Amino acid sequence: MKGLMEVKKLTVIDIIDNETDPLSSPCCCMKPTPSVSSKEPDDRPCVFTQELMTVIKEQKALDFNIMCHAAHGLSLLLIAEYDVVNNDGNTETKESHLLFDGGPDPVLWINNASKLNVDLSCIDNVVLSHYHVDHSHGLRGAVKEICKARIKKACLEPMIVDLHKSSIISRGIKVCDHNLHAIRQKV
Repeated sequence: MKGLMEVKKLTVIDIIDNETDPLSSPCCCMKPTPSVSSKEPDDRPCVFTQELMTVIKEQKALDFNIMCHAAHGLSLLLIAEYDVVNNDGNTETKESHLLFDGGPDPVLWINNASKLNVDLSCIDNVVLSHYHVDHSHGLRGAVKEICKARIKKACLEPMIVDLHKSSIISRGIKVCDHNLHAIRQKV
């Protein structure tokens, strides 16, 4: 693949984010909730809240065992569909799956990806935006599980993992001298 490819469709699957309030009422601008079984694409805002409320209404229950768990952090799976012209001149639609960040916890990432039925063997690229723990630590579990799935499916193409050249070596906090003096006096 040379140069940039035009993306026909981009799907974003939110594996981990800060969404923690799915039980609140949706905003008044929302259209009525469609049936969960609807095959029509849903382009409304706040879809997660609407889907959750539909499940509660139809099933009369809320099973937290099948719901993804939120956390301070981020992990997104981006699925790009694009066209490629084959050697015989025919156009074929292909997909590329990119994992953007891994969230804060390896176990949480693995559990949420499983609940979302993510086909880990399809993930061919992993990118880390920065080394803060809420974006990077989940990659410890994610990359391991993706590799296992790719080996099991006999994927021959290498998976690309794009990390920064160096991680954070140390961090510090600024402490005012007058605070240290006050602490010493109390001791």
